[in-house]
Amino acid sequence: MAGTAGYDKIWDDVYEAGFSQNWPWDAVVSFVFRNAPRDKARSEVSIFEVGFGTGSNLWFAAREGFSVHGIEGSAIAVGKAKRRLAEEGLAGDLRIGDFTRALDFVDGSFDLVIDRAAITCAGMSVACDVIEEIRRVLKPGGAFLFSPYSKSHPVVGRAREIGDGLMDDIVNSGLSGIGPICFWDEEDIRRAFSRGWEIVSLGELSSKDHVDCRFDRAEWYVSAIKQ
Repeated sequence: MAGTAGYDKIWDDVYEAGFSQNWPWDAVVSFVFRNAPRDKARSEVSIFEVGFGTGSNLWFAAREGFSVHGIEGSAIAVGKAKRRLAEEGLAGDLRIGDFTRALDFVDGSFDLVIDRAAITCAGMSVACDVIEEIRRVLKPGGAFLFSPYSKSHPVVGRAREIGDGLMDDIVNSGLSGIGPICFWDEEDIRRAFSRGWEIVSLGELSSKDHVDCRFDRAEWYVSAIKQ
């Protein structure tokens, strides 16, 4: 994942400490089944994920027969993801790299692109550049799932702003210890997708835990089509 620009090595510490996401996010599962082209075999449908971590979303997609690709900054996480696929006889093009740089794929490579709270770790201006690069590698009519954290998240009021929309020193939260995060509102999202995209779904999901504030959450799920 990214900091203001570039991979934030704090994620190596997170994964080295044993963190692993074992199951796909339900929003990702719904997005894939809703948007995957139905006029060709699943093996011909290409799915790309930025900041895939230990690869749970791509593992799910590979098990369903899709062609999976991804880029992740942590070599530790990529190693875990590759081993999981290999153990189940699944294939995937999983690369170590920085998604805030130019993606090493030709124009129109993918049918679907997934971001599950990875781009939100980049500053706002960097994130907008990433979204434009994702548009480049998407096929015309391809779909993109973007899921940044929301400015309505309770931690926003008690974190330190460090520039380009990034907040740091987040405490007493499930977002603690993972580096700076950029929180988005609807205006930010519409601005980032104002050229060459059609937003087809723009949902904000939030919940408050009245026992343990570490489980409070507020995030966006944006589905957009490349025009």
